[in-house]
Amino acid sequence: MYQKKRDKRSIQSSDWIYEALKQLMTEKDYSQITITEIVNTANIGRTTFYRNFDSIDDVLRLRCLDAFSHFRAYCIDYYLLNPLESRTFLKPFLRYWYEHSEIIELLVKAHRENIIKECLAAEVDFFIQSSTIKENEIICTHLNYFIEMRIANCMSILTEWIKNGKDIPPDTLAEIIELQVKESYKFTLFI
Repeated sequence: MYQKKRDKRSIQSSDWIYEALKQLMTEKDYSQITITEIVNTANIGRTTFYRNFDSIDDVLRLRCLDAFSHFRAYCIDYYLLNPLESRTFLKPFLRYWYEHSEIIELLVKAHRENIIKECLAAEVDFFIQSSTIKENEIICTHLNYFIEMRIANCMSILTEWIKNGKDIPPDTLAEIIELQVKESYKFTLFI
């Protein structure tokens, strides 16, 4: 686990460690990177690494959690500015990650999509708890399945989009997905 300290020195050390890991990921496969290489690249002591993190995954996890924290704030602002779109999640989701995808790209490259899923699950849960969806008895009867379905859909869309170099503008992709979902109800689906 990471040690989320907010003093200036810890924040700076965490940033150096992240930047060193990011640089190393351009040079070699994530699975081949060692803590020794990270501390040497960051020009810090091993103790500094372990004061902030327990593992290399934790470096990415902390950065991902921070990004999702910013995403939440972005969504709150988005819904305040666009109250008629308060029931949509995909459009602000894609808009945010279009501009802030560095950590997602690194996690996909490192084959650590599970970290994205952990962070996304917390955000989906937050949005569901703060939405009117709780009033829908059909969904709420087995809310855990609804949440997992939403997470799986968002994860699949996001990771495929990242793998394709964000080749479709976010609003266009959101519209395409909405149309596909509407059209899919016309056919028998294998689930």
